[in-house]
Amino acid sequence: MTFSRHNVALWSALALVLISALQIAMVAVRGVPELRGYLDEPYQFSKTIELFVARIYLYPFVTAIYRHLNDLITVLIFVGGLLAGVKASTRAHRPIYIYGLFSIFAATAVFVVNRSGVSAHYSHYQSTVFDNFFYPQNYIAIILGVLLLYDLSQRFQWFGRLGLVWVAFSLLIAGELYADLSHPPTNFMPYQIGTIQQQLRHACQTTTSKNVTFSVYPFTFLTMTEPRGSVCTAPSAEYSTYLQTFGLTTVAADSMTISPGQISFTQTFTASQNNLKGLAVYLSTYSQTRLHGYHLLLKDASCKQLVRSVTLPLRVTDNAYRVINFEPITHSANETFCFTIMPDSATSQQLAVQRSRETTYTHGDLRYQNIVSDKDVVFQAVYH
Repeated sequence: MTFSRHNVALWSALALVLISALQIAMVAVRGVPELRGYLDEPYQFSKTIELFVARIYLYPFVTAIYRHLNDLITVLIFVGGLLAGVKASTRAHRPIYIYGLFSIFAATAVFVVNRSGVSAHYSHYQSTVFDNFFYPQNYIAIILGVLLLYDLSQRFQWFGRLGLVWVAFSLLIAGELYADLSHPPTNFMPYQIGTIQQQLRHACQTTTSKNVTFSVYPFTFLTMTEPRGSVCTAPSAEYSTYLQTFGLTTVAADSMTISPGQISFTQTFTASQNNLKGLAVYLSTYSQTRLHGYHLLLKDASCKQLVRSVTLPLRVTDNAYRVINFEPITHSANETFCFTIMPDSATSQQLAVQRSRETTYTHGDLRYQNIVSDKDVVFQAVYH
C-alpha cells in the first residue's frame, strides 16, 4: 500500500479506524447501559451455532431456506464456504477475509455478552428476531460473499466462462424475493413496538401536565420527557390515534393453546374511540406461515352477544402481532367488548395466544379455561 495523499483507499481506512476508535473509547469510558428486564435472561448455549454462525454469517445467503437448517447443515455450509475462500482467495484479498470474519464475530460477541437474553428468542432456526442487531454483520458477510464470487471467477476460468457468478447472484436474489414475499404484512414498528409518534400522540391526548412523558418502546424504563408546548402543538382533537395500545408485552414464553371445540379464553377491553375496526393479536403459530380454520369472535361485555365474526388472515408470522380486521363499529367509544379465537374444527392446526408479562391493565379481564387470570392476552385495538 502506497502512503500518498492521493491514496483514497488509505485515507478512507484511516478515517474509519479513527471513527471506530472514538466509539470504542466512548463505550469503554461510559460502559453499556444496563436495561433491567430487557434481554437480560441467561445465555442459552444450545443456540450458539444458530446465533454465532447461521444468523451472522450465513443468513444473507440462505434466507429462503433458513427454517430448514439445523446445526449440522449450518456447520457444513460454513466450513464449505471457508474452504472455498482458502482455495480461491488471493494473497491481496486474504487479509480482507480474515478481518471481515473476525469483525463479524467480535461485534456479535460484544453484543451477546451485554444482552445475553437475545438467545432466548431463537427457536432452532424457526425465527430471526432482532434483525436490527445483526445488520452490520450481515452487510460485512455480503461483501465477503461477493468478493469470494469474484475470486472464484478469477482463480477458476471455467467458473466465469460458464456464467456461474451470474447464476449464483440470480439464485440469491430469487431466494431473497421469495423470503420477502413469504412474510405477511405485520407492520412491525406500529404493532410490535409502537412508534414514538403513536406514544407521543397518546400522551398529548390523555394528559394536561406541562411536561409530557411518553414511551420510546413499550417498556417503562425507556421514556422521554419534553415540554408540552414544544411537542403538543396541535388541537387535542387531532391527537386521536388509530391504534390503542394497552402496555402489554410478551417474550413469547407464556402461551395459551386454543383448544378445538370449546372457548379456551375470553378477553374483555374498553374501546377508547369510535370506529373500532380490528384487533392486533399476538399469535404463536408453531412455525407455521399459513393459518387455516380459525375465527375471531367479538362479543359484548357479557361475552354472550355476538357483535362481529371474521376469519383469521391466511398469512401469519410465528410469535408476532397479526391484524384481524372486521366491519367498523361506529359507536364503540367507552364500550366494553369481549373477544376470543375459535378453531373451526378439531383438525385445525395448532395456534396459541400469549399472556402478558404485565398485570397493569385494569379495564379488562382474561378468563382462561373458566379461570380468571391476573394477566391479559397480548393485543391492541385498531381504529378506522
